[in-house]
Amino acid sequence: MVKISWVKIPAGEYPTGLSQAQIEYFGQKARAEAGYFNWSGKEQQQFEDYVADKREQWQLMQMGKDGNPFTPLPLEIVQLKQKYAGVDNLLDVERVLAPRFAPAYTAKMKTFYIARFPITVEQCDEFFNHFDDERLRKRREVRLHTGNYPEEVEWHIADLFCQWAGGRLPTSVEWECAARGPEGLLYPWGNEWDPSRLNLLRSKSPVDAYPEGVSPFKVWDMIGNRAEWTLDLTPDPINGGMAAKYRGVIVKEQIDPEPDWFAFNASFGASRAIDAPPFYVGFRPMLDSWRKRLWSGFNHA
Repeated sequence: MVKISWVKIPAGEYPTGLSQAQIEYFGQKARAEAGYFNWSGKEQQQFEDYVADKREQWQLMQMGKDGNPFTPLPLEIVQLKQKYAGVDNLLDVERVLAPRFAPAYTAKMKTFYIARFPITVEQCDEFFNHFDDERLRKRREVRLHTGNYPEEVEWHIADLFCQWAGGRLPTSVEWECAARGPEGLLYPWGNEWDPSRLNLLRSKSPVDAYPEGVSPFKVWDMIGNRAEWTLDLTPDPINGGMAAKYRGVIVKEQIDPEPDWFAFNASFGASRAIDAPPFYVGFRPMLDSWRKRLWSGFNHA
């Protein structure tokens, strides 16, 4: 049986989502980077009026219920973009924050165990060798790395691997609790952005490459490098069928206007069709209860 190092996530109450203070922090940080506090009072008011007017539409767009994202900008906002660098970033931060103005909630969690590291190529080799089924192999990413790099597979394969290993995929909330801890940190390591603690690149890194980026429970590689599938399924409004939620941010495209300190916070997630090509999404299993036969020993280092 494949060896997995497990981390105990104790029972307790865990904040999920963004608190009002965290939402305000992101909004103020984006404004500072856009030079907002040097704008004229009239320009600030024009911007705030525009955001207030658009917030409901942005909320509906995020829920897939409305909206043309290409609605022309009013002249005064176009003029702001021409005059000040960073207005695009600020607008995108406000757009993404819009559906999160609903209060965050506290999740009451039972004790569970989660894999310390994302499942690696080497571990998946054991899985594919065990089943020796060419149909399964075709649902795996074309391998450019071996050994201790995160595996990328379709959701179905991630789900099957977790069952084979004696566990299951974590729910989105379980993943978030393991990543952010009982204080609901913005990033696994704390509340201050530090790009040296994660892999921001499209290329993979080993799952143990960033020891300074571990979560409060010493869970590694939860943001950056590759996103991770969860157990949560939802109807796919774009392609039909079902989509699965993933957490830990898929690698950013260069055209994305969101600043890294915003895009890579540990409260965010998205979804993708469960049969989509296995690009940029890995996974890690969890256990609802302790199973001694799977124990490879705790490592608190």
